[in-house]
Amino acid sequence: MKLLKLNHKQLLHHTRNMRRFFPAEQVGNGLGKDAKSIHLLMDSGRMPMRRLPSIRVMRVIARFVLLKWMLDPDNWLYFKPIRVGSFYRKRKRGYGDYDYAFWENARVVVLKAYLRWKNAWLTPRQVAHILQVEAAGTRYINNAIRNGTLKAKRWGNWWIKKSDLPSKGKTLNFRGDIIQRGRRREVSMKNTVKR
Repeated sequence: MKLLKLNHKQLLHHTRNMRRFFPAEQVGNGLGKDAKSIHLLMDSGRMPMRRLPSIRVMRVIARFVLLKWMLDPDNWLYFKPIRVGSFYRKRKRGYGDYDYAFWENARVVVLKAYLRWKNAWLTPRQVAHILQVEAAGTRYINNAIRNGTLKAKRWGNWWIKKSDLPSKGKTLNFRGDIIQRGRRREVSMKNTVKR
């Protein structure tokens, strides 16, 4: 029983100093995501966090660390930068200490960084459209990802940066290798002439 009281006192001490930290639920509200998605990001190591010493699992993240994480374009596939800070109170219950001032400022900073970023995260379908291999669907793209020809991250779907695509005039073949765009047609023309 004494151990429980000690942990309860520590938890009260930490909740008083929570101005420096955000719980996962508030991060979810601020990013426009479900809290379960934020828990998954934190537990998988994609988002930095620390656990408070308590009986109940309580994940928190420091404000500065969260802002630094939000400004990294590699993390923008986990949330939509346009939704940051767009939370508005619907009911009186359930949102607790939502820090409107922090999230409004974070929204301005993240949107400025997002507008300056000249790259984009694309799905395999969008990459197939850009590389003009729609007839094969996303099979060529998935083969290229599995072979390591295209760099991609997995979060529900494969996500590829636009800057990691093959240069202009090149495309992918059925094995996932990068080839010249017209080469596939030339090879097929040679095969038809020989017959």
